Amino acid sequence: MIQGIVYAVLLLLSPVKSRVKSLTIVLLLVMVLLSFKILLHTLGLWQQPLFRYFPLAIDTLFQPLIYLYALSLTKDFHQKKGSQLIHFIIPGLFMLHGLLVYFLTVGHNDPAQKEILAEGWGYNRVKWAEDVLALLSAIFYWVLSFRHVQQYRKWLFENQSDTHYPELTWIRNLLIGSGIFVITLTVASLQSNIIQTGSSGFVYTQLFYVYLSFLIYFFAINGRNQVLSSQWTTNREESIPIKETAATLLETTGQNIPFDDIREAIITCFEEKQLHLDPDLSLKQLAAAAGYPIAQVSATINRHFDQNFRNLVNSYRVAEVKKRLSDSTYQHLTLLGIALDCGFNSEASFYRIFRKFDGASPKTYQRSSKQ
Repeated sequence: MIQGIVYAVLLLLSPVKSRVKSLTIVLLLVMVLLSFKILLHTLGLWQQPLFRYFPLAIDTLFQPLIYLYALSLTKDFHQKKGSQLIHFIIPGLFMLHGLLVYFLTVGHNDPAQKEILAEGWGYNRVKWAEDVLALLSAIFYWVLSFRHVQQYRKWLFENQSDTHYPELTWIRNLLIGSGIFVITLTVASLQSNIIQTGSSGFVYTQLFYVYLSFLIYFFAINGRNQVLSSQWTTNREESIPIKETAATLLETTGQNIPFDDIREAIITCFEEKQLHLDPDLSLKQLAAAAGYPIAQVSATINRHFDQNFRNLVNSYRVAEVKKRLSDSTYQHLTLLGIALDCGFNSEASFYRIFRKFDGASPKTYQRSSKQ
């Protein structure tokens, strides 16, 4: 909880203004409040009249926030706020019920009387429904979030070489881990929390709060890094629609595609025109330089280069960096200076991509090339 609060305050004080920042702060604070729920019991606060039935009916709030967070990371968070409010109707209803029960019982000190009043408003039945809907909404929003992130990554790798665009590997991996956890949690809580035919022995609670502790640290570190590096822009309207793939493009453009000619044109664009040195190079620009339709160029890259557009461009950039590191003409430049001249946008993306293609860091390669 302290970790979450500290990072939320640090983000609040940062000069960056973005939806990613706002949602990261809200996510951290919601996780802190969820963690406080267990403290009500472990610290014995639940036995105190002031904290009995304390309104923290937010078990269904975290799931839609994760989905909206995924949308904001890809700059696909709609401007119409009304369309997003629908995701908070169920959490809002549970919270209203929690507030109602709390204010009806807070003036009474007798636990038995409090329980009678709470059950008069179906407190335990509503909490059971909240537990069930929390699991169902976790599955529902996981599917939406994972599908959206995967569509964005497909669009990115097939259309953009600009390394300012985040690849969102970390959020994809988080969603994969979360999917496994949701299945595990559902199985662990099925008998006691949903069917209500046995006791879970606190397995459900232990699993959930261990996972929640992990999420607080994960979002505190990765979320903050994402906020600080989120000053990139998207011009998606200039590219192939996000849901299109090379396979569907081939179906719409027909099979009579001069793949060999397009392949040679692409090679010419890189080896002679050196388009890869442009840090903002897109598939649309490459297609225009090659003189062929975007769909055909995309299909050719996938079929004849056996990789996507983004990786193809980066392979040429890495090769150009290696070439210049071995050329005395560029000895007056720093490693980062050479990287920026070769089309990379930042030091972090350069090191990551170089290691991906070469297997070693740029500095390691530079030392070995001088020997």
